[in-house]
Amino acid sequence: MTVIVPATAEQSKVHPLSRPVFAYFEVTAACNNHCPGCGNVFTRDDRAPLAAAVWENILQSLRPGLLRLRLTGGEPTLHPEFAGIVALVTALRLPFSLFTNARWQDPDQTLALLRTAPYLEGLLVSLHGHEAAAHDSFTGVDGSFAETVANVQRATAAGIRVSTSTVITRLNYDHLPQVACLANKLGATNTVFGRYITTPGDPLDPTAEELTQAAESVSVLRRAGVAARLSVCIPQCFVRSSSQGCLAGLAYLTVDPWGNVRPCNHAPTICGNLLEQPLEDIWHGPQMAAWRRIPNVCQPCAVLSHCHGGCRALALLRDQDHDPLAREPLLERDAPSRLDLCRDDRPLFLGTMRREPFGYVLVRGNRIAPITSASAAVVAACDGVTTLQKIQDRFGEAGLELVGALYCRGIIDLDPDGNR
Repeated sequence: MTVIVPATAEQSKVHPLSRPVFAYFEVTAACNNHCPGCGNVFTRDDRAPLAAAVWENILQSLRPGLLRLRLTGGEPTLHPEFAGIVALVTALRLPFSLFTNARWQDPDQTLALLRTAPYLEGLLVSLHGHEAAAHDSFTGVDGSFAETVANVQRATAAGIRVSTSTVITRLNYDHLPQVACLANKLGATNTVFGRYITTPGDPLDPTAEELTQAAESVSVLRRAGVAARLSVCIPQCFVRSSSQGCLAGLAYLTVDPWGNVRPCNHAPTICGNLLEQPLEDIWHGPQMAAWRRIPNVCQPCAVLSHCHGGCRALALLRDQDHDPLAREPLLERDAPSRLDLCRDDRPLFLGTMRREPFGYVLVRGNRIAPITSASAAVVAACDGVTTLQKIQDRFGEAGLELVGALYCRGIIDLDPDGNR
């Protein structure tokens, strides 16, 4: 059977959630790298970070509805009670990832801790070039490339899942295939390339032409089957790519080393403090509402639901009301996708479904899809037993379209038993 998945399927609409499902915990401002393009907004703040016991209180306030956590910093392993923070996350049985530069003070001790953390989903390791020249120039530390590479190898050899994260700069924009190749050799399962979020006039900021070349090279890698992707927030009107819309302030928030809540870890906007206010007041407060406003230039765009209007953080840093990469709105929608499926496949929903004011939200890992209340029955039928033919008989072509769209987003498996 053939399923035509329209690009305007309901699950791609922009919906803020009633409570965040993801959170970034910036547990410390301390870092042993000195990257000029550090995404943190507090790199020169030397106040002591919150103790593990205080982080536990913050986590308890966020826990209802929270499905995933990312521990970051600074360099999170430099928190003096890092092991205690991992222990409290483990006690709450909360899946988490660690964003790290892999320059650990005691690699053996760090790896021993991470190997025994049952809810660790993996590491996201900063890797800013395929050789020392580019990486060390960005980190500002001679020898940081060799140290990071060695510890990534040790982590993957220990069975820990690793993805690499590369900021696209003028130092590396034309070497992204080599970075992906190195990551693969180190045992990384995925390579993520992200925009350089910086202030105007930064000499490392790639030109529009260089960023376009970088995005196109990632598209070439993906077509060749390489596990590489662009991170969020490259507007589709700038260059058509695999970059997705950002969920900052819609599905996740960031908590800094002193309990302040920001919608995005790259943005200076403070919406409140969890030591002083309940989450509900912050999440539904005026600062967060202002952050969620869609820029006027983006509102008529036919693919707004795909890129969500670009990067709010960069607009703030550039003192603009919209992403500086935004061009004229696109007027034509993407062509629908064609899927050739087997009518005997038994689709299986792999995530979590949560009630929301607009209907439901489906979450699997960092994938998220809002659906209407009427569509919940289709998802419930994806139980690994009911065939696609039966779903079509019960829900018609619209039901098949939804299953196909969720399959394309990695939220439904069409052949969970691997019988094809």
